[in-house]
Amino acid sequence: MSSSQIIQLTGVVCGNTAEIFESLCLKLDKLLCGTNQAKSEAVFPTLDQLNCLNFSVPTIFNEVKACRLIHQFCTSLDHTDERLTQLCMQLITKLIVLQHIPVDGTTLNLSVRWCLQAATSPNKALVLDALLALEALVRKNGHNIPWLLDLIVQHAKEVIECDGSTQPQELLLVAVYKCLEASTDIPSDIEPSESLDQHFADCQTIFISHLCNNPAINSSVAANKLAETCLQGLNNLVHIQAASLQQELGLILGIVRSYMVCGIKGIEFSQPVKLTPTVLNLPQKNQKSAETTGGAKPRRRKYRFTKKKEKKVDNEVRFVVSSDRYNPATIRLDYNSDLGMANFSGMGLTTSDSDFSDANDARRVNLGHSCSCVRQAALALFCSIIKHEDAATVFTYWSSFMPESATADKHNLLSCCLLDPTSKGKVCALNVLLGLITRSKTYLASAESKEKTASFTSFSAMLGLTLIELNAKLCLSLSDRSVGVLTHALKCLAVLAQNTPYHRMAPGLITKIVRNVKPLVSFRDHRVQVTALVVLGSLLMNEPPLPETQRAIFKLEKEPEARPERPSLPAEDEEYFAQFSSDEEEPEAGTSDDSMSWLLHKCLRNLGVMFDNAPAKLPVLPVQLEALQVLSAMSRNYFETMMLMHLNYIVRALEMSLACQNEEVALHAARLIEFLGDAMGKVGEAAGTSQCLTFWPTLLNCSEKRLFQSENPVLRAVGCDCLASISPWIWKHLPRNKQVLCIMLLFDCSKDEQGAVRSAAARALSVCTLHQSLQEDEGFIVDATLAILENFQDTHPIGRLKTSWSLGCLSDSLVLIHSAGQGGIPDAILLRLLRASVEGLSDRNYKVQSNVGRTLGNLLQLLDEKRLEDPQIQKVGGQAIEALVQTCGTSGTQSKARWNACYALANALQNPALFERVGATNWQGTVFSTLGGLVVGCKNFKVRINAALALSAPRKREHYGTSFIPLWAALLQALDQSQTIEDLAEYKHRDQLVEQICLCLGHLATLLQKVDLSPLEDRLAPAADMLQMQVRRVLDRLVPEKSGDLVAATSAISVLESNGNIYSAAEQRVLACLKTVFVTQ
Repeated sequence: MSSSQIIQLTGVVCGNTAEIFESLCLKLDKLLCGTNQAKSEAVFPTLDQLNCLNFSVPTIFNEVKACRLIHQFCTSLDHTDERLTQLCMQLITKLIVLQHIPVDGTTLNLSVRWCLQAATSPNKALVLDALLALEALVRKNGHNIPWLLDLIVQHAKEVIECDGSTQPQELLLVAVYKCLEASTDIPSDIEPSESLDQHFADCQTIFISHLCNNPAINSSVAANKLAETCLQGLNNLVHIQAASLQQELGLILGIVRSYMVCGIKGIEFSQPVKLTPTVLNLPQKNQKSAETTGGAKPRRRKYRFTKKKEKKVDNEVRFVVSSDRYNPATIRLDYNSDLGMANFSGMGLTTSDSDFSDANDARRVNLGHSCSCVRQAALALFCSIIKHEDAATVFTYWSSFMPESATADKHNLLSCCLLDPTSKGKVCALNVLLGLITRSKTYLASAESKEKTASFTSFSAMLGLTLIELNAKLCLSLSDRSVGVLTHALKCLAVLAQNTPYHRMAPGLITKIVRNVKPLVSFRDHRVQVTALVVLGSLLMNEPPLPETQRAIFKLEKEPEARPERPSLPAEDEEYFAQFSSDEEEPEAGTSDDSMSWLLHKCLRNLGVMFDNAPAKLPVLPVQLEALQVLSAMSRNYFETMMLMHLNYIVRALEMSLACQNEEVALHAARLIEFLGDAMGKVGEAAGTSQCLTFWPTLLNCSEKRLFQSENPVLRAVGCDCLASISPWIWKHLPRNKQVLCIMLLFDCSKDEQGAVRSAAARALSVCTLHQSLQEDEGFIVDATLAILENFQDTHPIGRLKTSWSLGCLSDSLVLIHSAGQGGIPDAILLRLLRASVEGLSDRNYKVQSNVGRTLGNLLQLLDEKRLEDPQIQKVGGQAIEALVQTCGTSGTQSKARWNACYALANALQNPALFERVGATNWQGTVFSTLGGLVVGCKNFKVRINAALALSAPRKREHYGTSFIPLWAALLQALDQSQTIEDLAEYKHRDQLVEQICLCLGHLATLLQKVDLSPLEDRLAPAADMLQMQVRRVLDRLVPEKSGDLVAATSAISVLESNGNIYSAAEQRVLACLKTVFVTQ
C-alpha cells in the first residue's frame, strides 16, 4: 500500500470516527435531558459505544461540544449510579488525555467536585477511574481551583492512612499520589498565587514522607510507580518555588542520592538520609552597582547568521559561548534529541494496564522498566535542583555525589553513568553530570594534586582527587557502544577539559584523555566525531598551554594494543569495559612529513586535503565545521610548534573551504584565517618569514576575494577582519599590488549597504593606519579618517561601538605620526574628529564612551600651540576637557568609562600647550578638583589608580596653579584610605593604587618650590610616618625603571635645600621630613 493510500485511509477512519462521535453526542444529549429510569437505562449503551471509539486519532473538532458533554455528566448524572459514573469517568479521562480537551471555569469546578464525590464510593474500580479522571482534570489546572485542592489533599490523606496490602489498594495509592503530583504541575508561564503555598507545603511533606519511609521499593511495579510519582511531584515543586525548598534541600538531595541508583545491579538501596553541606569559603557573586562594576571582558568577535531560530524548550545543558574557552562550531546541533533530560517531562507518568501486568514472563521486564523510570525521575529532580539553586549552594554537596577514589561508596553519580543497565539512564546521568560540572566550573580552578597525608587533606587536594576520578570514569564510559552515551560522555569531558587546572594537577591526565578520545575522532557516527573534536579543541584552549598537551596532540605514542586508555578499576568494574574493535578506527593515510600532528592531519583530511595522493572523502558538514574550529583553537597556543611548518597544507584546506557552497563553512574558514593572522603576528619576522609570506599572497590571489564578492554581508564583514589580522611585519613584505588590493577592498566595503560590513571595514582601516608604510602616506591617512568618521554616524549600537573602537585605534596612529614629526591630518579633519568624539561621550553605551574617551585623550595631545591659535579648535579643546571631566566625575557612569576618561586626561595633561592656550575657562581647577575627589573617594580602585596617574601628568609646577597644595592633602588622604576596602573584589588592585599614589607624590615633590613648604607642613606632618612606610614598601616592590619619580624626588629635595635660599624653621622641618620620606638608600 502506498503512502498516499495510507494517508487517505487514515483520513476516512478519522472522518468516520468524528461522525460517529457527533451522532452519539446528539443522542446522549437527548437522553440526559430525561430523568425517568427507561431513558437512564438507554444512556449506558451509548456511553459504552463512546468509550469504544478510537480516541488515539483526532476525533473531536468541536471542543466546546465536548466540554458541554462533560458538564452534562456532572449535572445530570448521580454519582451513586456506579455503572454510568464509571463509564463517564473513563470517557472524561480519554477526552482530556487523548484529545486534549481543555476544561475550565464552572465545568472544571463541577467536574472536580463530582470526581471527589465518586471517589468516596466503596466500589474500588469506580474509585480508581474517578481518581484517574481527577488527575487529568487537575493537571495544569491546579492554579484555577485553589479552593478545591484542600479537598484533594484531605481525600489523599484518608487513602494513604488506610491500612491494606492487596493489589487494588496499591493501585489506589498510585492514583492518589498521581492526583497530588498533578496538582503541583503548574504551567511554566503561570505565577502561582500565595494561596497555594500551604497546598504545596502539604504535598511536599507527603512526597518526602513516602520517599523516606519506603521499604517496599523495588519489590513491585506499583511500589516503584509510587516512588516515581513522588519524585516527579518534588520536581514540580522545585520548578514552582525552589526557594521554599531550602530548608529541606539536604533531605531532598539525600532522596536523590538513594533513588538514582535504585535497581542497579550490585548497589543495595539505602533509605534516604539528610545530606550535610560541606562548609567551604566560596567566593560569592558580587552584585555591584553601575559605579563599581569593572566592565565586561573584551570578547573576540563572533559572527552569526541572522536566520531566525525556533524557540525550543530543552532541559539539556548547552555549551556556553565564551571568548577564552573553546566554542564548538556546531553548538546549535541538537544532539540525540530523543535521549536525555529533554524527555523527563513525559517519562512514564501515565497509568496503563501493562504496567501492572501479573504475567510471570513479563514481570521481570516490567519491574526493571519501573526501576529505570524511578532512576530517571530522581535524576530529573537532581537536574532541576542544579538549574534552580545557587551554584555555590549546590557545590557544597559536591562530595556527596562525586567520589574521590575508585573504592568510594557506589552511591554516586558516576555509578549511574557507568552501571545503569539502560542507555537512556546513562545519558540522563551524564547530562546531570554535565550540568553539575558546568555550574561548578568557577570552583574547579582551585583544584590541585597533592600527596594525601594522614593528618590533613586540603579542600583543593580533595577536589583534585575528585577530578582525577572524574577523568578516569568518563574515559571508561567511552567504551560504551551507544551513540547517545558516547556523545554525552564526550560533552562532559569537554566541559571538564575547559575547566580543569591541568597545570596544578599531576601529569598524565591529558594524555589519558587524548588516548581515549583519539579513536572516536574516526567513529562511524558523525555526532561522536564532532563531540570528540570538541574535547580536543577544549584541551587546546586550556590555559596555560602545557608541554603534555603538545606531546599528546602532536605525536601520541601508540600502546601495544590499539584500544582506549583503561583507567585502574576495582575488580567488579572490569566487566563494564569493552575494548574497541579495530574497524572503528579509520586508518590514517600516510603523509610525507612525519613532523605533522596527528590531529592537524585528521582535521586537514576532514577538510579535503590529500596526502601522498591518498583519496580524502569529505565528511558531513558538522565534522568539517568542527575541524575548522579545532584548527582555530590550535592556532592560539600551538601555532609555531604545530602549524607554522605546514601552512601550505592549511592553505589548501582554506581554499577548498572558502570555495564551498555552504556559507557556514566559508565563515568558519574565514575566522580561521583571522586567527592564523593573529598567530603570525605573535611569531615574529625571524621565526616564520618564508612560510607566512607565502600564506597571504596565495589566499589573496582568489580565495580571499570570494568573501568580498559574496552576497552574504556576514562573509564580507569577516573578510574585512581577515585583512585586519595581517601583522605589520608581514604587511611590509607583501607585494605592492597585494597591498593596493587590500586597501581597495576595504575602502569599497566602507561604503557597503550593510552597516556591519561598513563598521568591519572601518575597524580594518584603523588597524592599517598602524602600519608604518601607510603612516607615511598622508592621502591614505586622510581617506581612512574620513571613512571612519562617516561610519561613526551609524545609529546601530553594534556598528557604532565598532567604529568607536576604530576611532581609538586611529587616534593611537595619529599620536605616533605626530611624535615622528610627520604631516598628520589637516586641522579641519582634526576638528571633525574632536567634535565627533565629544558627541560620543554622551552615548548611552558605556563601551562607546570608553572608546571615544581614549580617542579624546590622544587627540588632545595633537593640539600644539599653532593649532590652538585657531579659535574653533581652542573652543572644542575646552569642550573636550569638560566632557572628560564630567564623564569621570559622574557617579552614575559605568566604571570602565570613568577610568578611561581619567586615563585620557592623563594623556591630555601631558600637553603643555593646553595650559598655555586653553586657559580662559579656568578648566585646571575643575580638573584637579575632580581628580582629587576621585582618588580619595571612588569605590572602584582602577578609577582611583588612573586618577592618580592623571594627577602626575603635568610637567611644570605652574600647571597645577592653586591646586598644588590641596592635591597633596587629597593624595595623602587617599593613601591612608587605601587600606579600607569595602568590596573584596578591589583587593587585588590595592597595591597598584598605593604605588601610583606614592609615584604621584614623588612627582609633586620634584616640582616643589620654596613657597610651597610652609603651607605643606600641616598636611604632611600627621601623615609623615605612614607615607614613609608606604614609600619604602613601594621602592622594595618596584623595579628601578618604574620608580624614577621617587628617585627624582630625593634629588629635587636635595637641590631645593642647597640652592642658597634662607628657610624658616617650618620650611626646614618640611624639607627634613621630605628627605626622610623619599630617601632611596
